[in-house]
Amino acid sequence: MYLIPSQTIHLRQQLDNCPVDHDAVKLALGSFITAGLLLSYVPQFIKIVQRKTSEGLSLWFLFLGAVGMASTVGNMALLQYPYVLCCKRPTWTPLMCFENTLGLTQVGIQTVCFMTCVLLYYAYYPTAKKHIPNTVPPAYTSQWRRSLYIGCIIIIWTVILTVGVIAILTIDADALGYSRTAEWVAGVLGLIAMQTSLMQFFPQIVHTWFAKAVGALSIPTMLMQCPGSFIFVYSLAVQPGANWTSWLPYLVSGVLQGVLLTMCIVFSMRNKEDLEDGVQAPLLGPADEGVDVQVEDQILADGNAPDYGTIASKAER
Repeated sequence: MYLIPSQTIHLRQQLDNCPVDHDAVKLALGSFITAGLLLSYVPQFIKIVQRKTSEGLSLWFLFLGAVGMASTVGNMALLQYPYVLCCKRPTWTPLMCFENTLGLTQVGIQTVCFMTCVLLYYAYYPTAKKHIPNTVPPAYTSQWRRSLYIGCIIIIWTVILTVGVIAILTIDADALGYSRTAEWVAGVLGLIAMQTSLMQFFPQIVHTWFAKAVGALSIPTMLMQCPGSFIFVYSLAVQPGANWTSWLPYLVSGVLQGVLLTMCIVFSMRNKEDLEDGVQAPLLGPADEGVDVQVEDQILADGNAPDYGTIASKAER
């Protein structure tokens, strides 16, 4: 199956002369999206730091998102590398370079922001959920060990991807930056990103559904990102060298994020009513933290606090 559509089959012929046409609308739109990407993550960062907990974020949502976004950066780096080389030509001004490589800039910024969320997840992971109580020496809980394993996988994937992309562009690309291998690998990375985007929001949707609470998720961030995803898709689609494998993951993410946003708004409105009645909705759901749900059920059943050490030990086994 040929992964790259016809618009990139003749890429080498197009690159004999780097495009010099200026599109003011595309530049303005791309600049707006780039600034919007940075601003949209600020409320999420602030919420996690202020709450000093990452409860409510799904580990699998973060894992799939990190893998997918890193793959998209690799996809765009391979496809837009010839245009990066055009920046060295005297016919291109810095503004032309910025305009024609905006796709790579945008996915790079979004990936850095998302990876920051991943780091905050680990930095503000609830301390009480890291260790099993009353154990000598202290032992990690199964959910914290799982989080550490996933973090290692994210790091390994990012390193392999970075080294692989650099090797292809250094060894296989010609003077114009063209490489048939780069096209194929970019297509594979685009499909990986598409698959992770299809699955990424499902763990978070399930997690939030069972928790019946927003937790550490930021509604203002999603309010900006959800409609922005569709504008972002258009901006990527018109970038030189990009193809459907570059923008389709973001289209899928935008649709699923809309579902998650709707759920969060409903739960947020409902939980405000619950708080007025003195009821506090749980932050974590059985999707990731089944032990906590069992603890809450036991408290509700007999009115007494359970033996956390016993429950944690059972979870470990």
